[in-house]
Amino acid sequence: MGTFGEGLGRYLGLNIRDDVVVSTAGDIDAPFMYSGFFSYRYAFTPKFKAVGTLSGFRSDTPDFASLSLTKSIWSANLDLLYNPWKPLSLGVGYRFAKRTLENSLDDTLNRLQFSAQYNF
Repeated sequence: MGTFGEGLGRYLGLNIRDDVVVSTAGDIDAPFMYSGFFSYRYAFTPKFKAVGTLSGFRSDTPDFASLSLTKSIWSANLDLLYNPWKPLSLGVGYRFAKRTLENSLDDTLNRLQFSAQYNF
């Protein structure tokens, strides 16, 4: 899936960016933004499957915008799911993400997550 256009900040990734930026002189600009993801699910057996996802965001921000705004974000995750019996699903997942600001400062996130789901 992909999304792109001007002033889409509030619609992408829980308001990653504002829809417009305003200069100190009162100039208004709706930056062009790109966002998308690709996800794939593979079943090794009826009880064991894997899901991988890649996602990203980027904004073409005008020169007068604040340097603390988000310029880009990308992430990758892999989840392994196991269904030992019909109503129970157990999972483990790993996620890596990187966020870069307009001033080129960046940071990363590494997360290991466990899950259990019982469908009744």
